[in-house]
Amino acid sequence: MSEVGAPLVLVVDSDSVVRAMLCDLLAAQDLHEFVGDPAAAASVVAVGDQASPAALAGRLGQSPECVLLRDAVSPDEMAELLASGVSHVLPRTSPPALIVAAVSRARHVAQLRADADRAAQAQRTLVMESLAAATENIGLVGALEAVLRAACVVLSPVRCALWLAGRDGEMAPITLGASHAPSPGHEAVARLAQETSAPARGVTAGKLFEAHPIVLDERCEGALCLEYEATGDRPADADDTETIAVIAGHAAGAIRRDRLFADLRSSSVTIQSLFEVGLAMASETSPQRLFEVIVDSASRICGAERCSLMVRERHVAVLRMRASRGIPSNVARSAQVTVGEGIAGSVAESGEALFIADIEADLRFGRPNAQQYRSSSLVCVPVRLRDGVAGVLCVTNKTDGSAFTANDLNLMTLLASQAAVAIDNAERYQDLNERAITDGLTGVYLRRYFDECLAKATETASAGARGFVLLMVDVDHFKKVNDNYGHPVGDIVLRGVAARLKAAVRDDDLVARYGGEEFAVILSLGDVEKAKVVAERVRSSVAESPIHADHHDIAVTVSVGMAAYEAGLDDPGMVVTVADAALYRAKSMGRNRVVYAPFEE
Repeated sequence: MSEVGAPLVLVVDSDSVVRAMLCDLLAAQDLHEFVGDPAAAASVVAVGDQASPAALAGRLGQSPECVLLRDAVSPDEMAELLASGVSHVLPRTSPPALIVAAVSRARHVAQLRADADRAAQAQRTLVMESLAAATENIGLVGALEAVLRAACVVLSPVRCALWLAGRDGEMAPITLGASHAPSPGHEAVARLAQETSAPARGVTAGKLFEAHPIVLDERCEGALCLEYEATGDRPADADDTETIAVIAGHAAGAIRRDRLFADLRSSSVTIQSLFEVGLAMASETSPQRLFEVIVDSASRICGAERCSLMVRERHVAVLRMRASRGIPSNVARSAQVTVGEGIAGSVAESGEALFIADIEADLRFGRPNAQQYRSSSLVCVPVRLRDGVAGVLCVTNKTDGSAFTANDLNLMTLLASQAAVAIDNAERYQDLNERAITDGLTGVYLRRYFDECLAKATETASAGARGFVLLMVDVDHFKKVNDNYGHPVGDIVLRGVAARLKAAVRDDDLVARYGGEEFAVILSLGDVEKAKVVAERVRSSVAESPIHADHHDIAVTVSVGMAAYEAGLDDPGMVVTVADAALYRAKSMGRNRVVYAPFEE
């Protein structure tokens, strides 16, 4: 028997005597396979007077190597047979050794061809697997699964699915596994939302379905559909409807990013750079440091000498430059534009990216190119957050002097998308961190955070660096406020006092609620006389006018005990003790006053 996978030798001769002779001859040389289906063989060698590639290809499903046994073949016939794919043409009276040699040679060629076919197939499989892996790594599936998980957590449906529309009109669902497989009715409501580009609802078999369209560039790409138990007609909740719209918008954003990535697959270097930038931004929790990472990344990826990130102020329609590259620092510090004005302002207002190939020829902003710009082209893209445009990212001056292209616009759009997520995460982190150290009633810092800051201030001062002053502030007769007006009014008074304390000190100073009606203020001042002025300002800011609470104007005063860091006060607890002693003296001297107590060993 031949080795596994070796070509099968098939005898095809019209003469039974010759056929028997060939079988015996080839079997003696271990060249003939007597069992198995020839059509299932990896490769076949045919020998005999009927060994024709064209005649056998249909039967075998492949073109075999052929050793044709035929007498009286003219040179022209020989050329025609070889051109048709016949490997060897031998007289029927050829010596057995010659036939065996021809079959062996044809068998070797068939083996090589089969190996080559297998290698090609393996290569195709590897390419397809690599392509699939690269597509998955870009993250569309993961992003859409995250959208579904968010919908499950936030909206608590029985099941949910993302339905994506195909080119042929079919809709395919994406779910979180078999347990979330869509039930009948899912597709009908999702298709209605997709076809109308509007939210849709329906009840089928005791199930309520709500679907929201996934719209991208004015085209509906599918729908997010949620299934609930229909215990009566569930009323449409405005908040839920808005939440579904936001989640569907994230799905649209994921599809948009995936398509942008698809346009960039031809440049592995650029994709790698974007991946590294995303990691760098995702790991940064300080907004200002994040802004610096964003402009550095944009400059590097687009090859730009000048780059700026302008961030919109929270409560006014103004953009301020928060980070830049290639722009003089004195210009960057003072740069601001009103939303709707100029290039950056128009991008912030419209929320649309802007690519200008030639600023002088552009009909919207046509003007002479400024001297500091070596190129007249620019790219300016919005940084979008949940509630609108949070900033504008611009690049100018290609380092090689060329103009920006549509590919640069795509790169910047993708980078801005990553930046928006990173900025949102950084702001959320900062907000959570601030909440963790902020008193919920008064809005000033908690005692725990105060203790940490006081310890750091004491350590810094002990090392010979900047000194500090501690104020302990107590609301006078606060118990009477609670007794006379009630605790809700007392809470309002505490909030009012805290607000006045914060307004009376600098941003570098720290105001904390020490406990009950007592506050603590760390002044970043080493000069006692200056600190006394601030302490008096703190006292007078509270006493100068009543606090309005629940239709009452309540006169409030505070007593202030003051202690400055001095040599020997190396324990934060001792600093508090000295300031507390001064506060006690202020209380005993009639309240509504500031008392400074120098440290006495």
